[in-house]
Amino acid sequence: MIKPNLLLFLLIALGLLGGLVSAGHRWQAEARNRRVELVVDYGDAQALANTTRRQVDDVLQQLRAAGITTVAVTEDTLGTLNANGVVAYKRDGDETLLTFAPGFPTERPRVIQMLKHKAPGLVVTPEGVDSLRIGSPWPQFSTIPIGLGGDAVDAVKQNGLLVSPRLVNFTGVTADNIGWELAQTKHQCADAQGVGPVIFAGSSVLGNRGLLKATAEAF
Repeated sequence: MIKPNLLLFLLIALGLLGGLVSAGHRWQAEARNRRVELVVDYGDAQALANTTRRQVDDVLQQLRAAGITTVAVTEDTLGTLNANGVVAYKRDGDETLLTFAPGFPTERPRVIQMLKHKAPGLVVTPEGVDSLRIGSPWPQFSTIPIGLGGDAVDAVKQNGLLVSPRLVNFTGVTADNIGWELAQTKHQCADAQGVGPVIFAGSSVLGNRGLLKATAEAF
């Protein structure tokens, strides 16, 4: 009969051996892949610029000097544009009237283009020079991702950093708009250095679950 203390020591030894084997496998895997990409979220860089009363370009330059190589830019939604004061909305029966603030000339055409591809069944009617009428209540389309903000992408690229697109999965995603979105993202973000890694926002990958193959093929 094995004494209790001896059995305990044997179990500890087996556990230690198993841990050493696992650590050895991990060390071998990591030794073959020594590339590291340091990524900061653009929203954090913007918040730092605001709290220190500095230009975001100065913050990005300082991050680059500290060894940061990439800045992640998350897709906007109409909800985030509303929160940032770019667009206001008013319900009109079963429709919504969107009004764009002055000083953002690219946002209205951007929203029209994105909704055309990502929500083709949604009726979008221009009204005047700064408004859109959407044939649906605000909560039904306010979370549709409308691409990366052009100012954020330009700021990252102009300061010699890679853009890491953070794309958002959404209801109504199709193989066609996955391909279209990735092509648009590449065109917008790529420069002489290329594009940073794609880091999907939220808890799901674009196309999850039924269209993961379409996403992989589009990449």
